[in-house]
Amino acid sequence: MIRAAIFIGLFVLSLGIGHGLVLWRAPAVFMTLAMERIAEQGVGLHAFVLAPKVTPQSQSVVRPAPDLAYSVCRFDLSKGHVLARGAVSDGYGSLSVFDGNTNNVVTLSLMSSDDGPRAVELALSGSSLSNSEDVRFIKLSSPKGLVLIRRLAPDDMTRSAVEEISDLDECRMLSAP
Repeated sequence: MIRAAIFIGLFVLSLGIGHGLVLWRAPAVFMTLAMERIAEQGVGLHAFVLAPKVTPQSQSVVRPAPDLAYSVCRFDLSKGHVLARGAVSDGYGSLSVFDGNTNNVVTLSLMSSDDGPRAVELALSGSSLSNSEDVRFIKLSSPKGLVLIRRLAPDDMTRSAVEEISDLDECRMLSAP
């Protein structure tokens, strides 16, 4: 009876440890896979790329909104600070930063009717940054991540306007570490 209790206790303990490891590492693994998949689609480092219109055939992310246009920028802070800026428009738009663990670190509005910064400067924790009204400074613990811009584009006319304005989006290196 004691052997069975010890076996069950060890089994439950190993399940708990395994479960904890999965919960701890899964986000980083998923983000790494997503970034590799995005890179395979031709998205280089430190530059926004407007994704093709969402259709059932072009869908690479589970349940993307078909009425939104997505631009993505992969970044690597081990090479220095990165500036990401989204162009302002009259319709809905947002700029979001996701770290290497899939955490949404910050989301900024890109709508002309909203005040506030439209750009982020990203750096690793421990870097020195100053404040600005135009740029939100963000320190990240993981060097790699994604910046995602979403804009409302429910029809061909709006999509065309988004394609024009997306040329003004900026994602680039600022300095060496």
